[in-house]
Amino acid sequence: MGVSSAQDIGATLLAELIECQGRLSQWVENHASFGRPKVRSTPDPTFKTWRLPYVAQVVGLFVARLNWNLRAVHVLCSDGLAVQAQPVVRAALESSIDLRYISTNPQTLVSKWCIFEDVQRYRHLGQLKPHERPSDFELIERQVSLRLRQLDKHSPHKSGKPWTAKGLAKDWDLSNLAERDKRACAALGEDEPDLYGMYKLLSGNLHGGIESANDFVMSDGHGKFVMVSGIADRKRVFVPWLAMYCLSTSIRSAIRCGASLTEQVGPRWDTLGIEATELRDAAIEDFAYAVLPTGQPVSLSDRPAIEAK
Repeated sequence: MGVSSAQDIGATLLAELIECQGRLSQWVENHASFGRPKVRSTPDPTFKTWRLPYVAQVVGLFVARLNWNLRAVHVLCSDGLAVQAQPVVRAALESSIDLRYISTNPQTLVSKWCIFEDVQRYRHLGQLKPHERPSDFELIERQVSLRLRQLDKHSPHKSGKPWTAKGLAKDWDLSNLAERDKRACAALGEDEPDLYGMYKLLSGNLHGGIESANDFVMSDGHGKFVMVSGIADRKRVFVPWLAMYCLSTSIRSAIRCGASLTEQVGPRWDTLGIEATELRDAAIEDFAYAVLPTGQPVSLSDRPAIEAK
């Protein structure tokens, strides 16, 4: 993929990204409406299912947060800072995985999400003096206590010890992101792609290790660091493409949860003038290649380990 090709595709994606964000903003700001979820609720014996309106509140939160993340990605990419936009895209991807999982059993999993918020509040408010606690503290305390009793009864802790609020506070689903992604794919069918692999790719690229350093510096093979040139030209395809992919996934998930959205709010891929395979290949190549000061592209997999004498 040449530089001009990457620039053209990146510019096209960025223009579509801001159009997507505008359409999503309009829906959010015009009192986002919801009907009943398309998926019938399957209760969980370890907690009580909350009322249906909570689905709209929680799913609306996911969509509104994604709306702001898309705006942030556009601002950074427009200034040639697609590399620096990757943490925002990773946050959007994590939310997309969770919302897709919620959409497989909306009312029940939204209830679990809300109870997790109660657990967090309970642990914080419990440290306050009684007269400093809000009026709903006893209600929260009862909710958390009931959850603990139900877990002990229907899903005993693997350690054999009683469940505690501290244990509940580790994760809203008492699982992990990889497991939620796997469960969603299993429930929705083989056409659903594995998103966690992309999340791991971004995580490895953001945590300050070699993958992250490779966005900016690399070894010349002789024990010296060299700056990677063309930072502004890097990931201008990959980042907006993945941001819009998160949007597509989230919109489909919100629709399953009853949101009065249409998929046309999201990316209109068929209007971009770019074949799907061409776009995919461009995004992959854009992530994997940097350019040495000599102008020679070097693949991440081919780079020598960063070293210094």
